[in-house]
Amino acid sequence: MDVIHQFLDQNMALVFFIYGLTFVLLGVVAVLQFDPQSRFRLVRSLWTLAVFGILHGLAEWGYIFIPLQMQTITREVVTTLEIGHVSLLIASYVFLFQFGLSLYGERIGRPYRYVRFLPAVAFGLWLLGFCSGVTTYRSATLHYFLTNAEALGRYFFALPGAILSGLAFLKLEEELVGQILYEARLPARAGAIAFLTYGLLSGLVVPAADFFPANIINAYYFHELLNLPVQIFRAITVLCLTYCIFRLLEYFAADYACRLEQAECQQLVLNERLQISRDLHDGILQSVYAVGLDCENIKYLIEADPVKAKLEIDQSIANLNKLIAEIREYIGRLRLDQSAVKTLYEQLVEIITEFKATDNIETVVDLLEVKRLHLCPKQAEQVTNIIREALNNIKRHAEADTITIIAQDGKRGLWFKIEDNGRGFRLPSGWRSRFNLGHQGISNMRERAKLVGGELEIKSKPGEGTIVSLYIPKGSLNQLCGGGSAFCGYYQTNSGLVGR
Repeated sequence: MDVIHQFLDQNMALVFFIYGLTFVLLGVVAVLQFDPQSRFRLVRSLWTLAVFGILHGLAEWGYIFIPLQMQTITREVVTTLEIGHVSLLIASYVFLFQFGLSLYGERIGRPYRYVRFLPAVAFGLWLLGFCSGVTTYRSATLHYFLTNAEALGRYFFALPGAILSGLAFLKLEEELVGQILYEARLPARAGAIAFLTYGLLSGLVVPAADFFPANIINAYYFHELLNLPVQIFRAITVLCLTYCIFRLLEYFAADYACRLEQAECQQLVLNERLQISRDLHDGILQSVYAVGLDCENIKYLIEADPVKAKLEIDQSIANLNKLIAEIREYIGRLRLDQSAVKTLYEQLVEIITEFKATDNIETVVDLLEVKRLHLCPKQAEQVTNIIREALNNIKRHAEADTITIIAQDGKRGLWFKIEDNGRGFRLPSGWRSRFNLGHQGISNMRERAKLVGGELEIKSKPGEGTIVSLYIPKGSLNQLCGGGSAFCGYYQTNSGLVGR
């Protein structure tokens, strides 16, 4: 022990360097983790702890810097540096006081508004008395005045600031609710102990002064009692405190990540529900609607033409059986892996073939440019559903006898066009940016186009038919699937992999 005692006495500069470094480390950790929007009071108050750590580290390094300069500068300059050193030291404790008050003060509610400026007001009074004393005392006695001023500053700022911070850390347990945050209670308690210990070591163990209790409990008697400088214990305490705060912030970050993941999962569930809603509307619901129209027609045929009515009933039964098969297939697709989903070309051919089978409308189809095109299953699904809805609208409203379906793969993107020679309709001015036709089908088409990063355009005039165009830039095809995690690149088998 005597060897350690002798080594430390001869290397106090190293002790003060390490001691100051621990505070700077505390300040850096605090400033990097500060977030004014955090739901945790500790994180919102870290800026004051960061200022305290950095200022106090610089002040402790002053015990190294000032003695080194005494041989090269005048006594007046040394005195100025000592005055600035004491001011910087007490200013750092003011921020510690502010940290403890802000951390604990939010618990007291409205009265906190009246006491939150207490550290600044108290420092102003201390600084007024300090400046008055500096101008009053002569150089021979100024050293004793600075020592007394430092001791009082530690009593008034360091001690209450550390105690308030320790009590606030104990109260943090009320916020630490949940599986992740519950485990953070241990570092919170350890941080409280570290703060309270630091308050005793730095707020009570002050430089030896001529008044009570500084004349009994001070750094000199502490050194004589333990043969170790108090700065060693303060540094150890601050290192423990830094570790506890770092651990707490890790738990806070883990809790935030968990909450973010839960929110993403909820959003994915919502996206899937919206997707199912669109699919039911654009596919199954349209088939049910068609069967309903057939039943309405059968009601009038029963009396007028029973034989034809029977045939229509048989056809409706067949359509219902087909609808049941579609529902089963849809349920199966929900369970299938994405790799089992059909290509865009196969899906388009399927819905167009189905459309031709149910309606005697001349259909001109050109899909050769997308025959070798492979999209992400989710993107292909959105495109086919848009085209399916456009065909359903033609079937129900257009009264057309000819339609044209064209798909083109250009240099800048994919382009689809569905054109009919039906009765058309009038579009209000400025509809492209604001108009909503009031039908869920059109709304779904627009939403699906946005999901794949595309643009939907409708051109129509009464008596001149309707043109529905879908354009998807290739840049949009290289993004993630909405609500999925697979890469949504696309490629052509004749030109190699592109965008993957």
